[in-house]
Amino acid sequence: MTLLSAVALAAALLGYAAGRTRPADRLTSWAQDVVTERTPRSLAFWAAAPVIVLALAAIWTFHPRRSAANRRSWREEHPAPAPVRDPHWATRNRTDTPDA
Repeated sequence: MTLLSAVALAAALLGYAAGRTRPADRLTSWAQDVVTERTPRSLAFWAAAPVIVLALAAIWTFHPRRSAANRRSWREEHPAPAPVRDPHWATRNRTDTPDA
């Protein structure tokens, strides 16, 4: 067996094993759980943050149209909250009345 065929066989076996075990899915699931449950003061948070950043970069690189469509859909389902209006703002912040 030549070196080239051994490398090709090893790459095929590693690819098959990675496809069966899906380590990227497990890693991103772990990272998402850690980032959403822990505080930024936690060491686990900072260990999981680069995984999330790399996953987002990969999604936007390999599926940009789908990612943009998902973002638009999420924004339609979750609109930004309207600002809370203070009914007494105009009278509270008047500068033409002398202080008592």
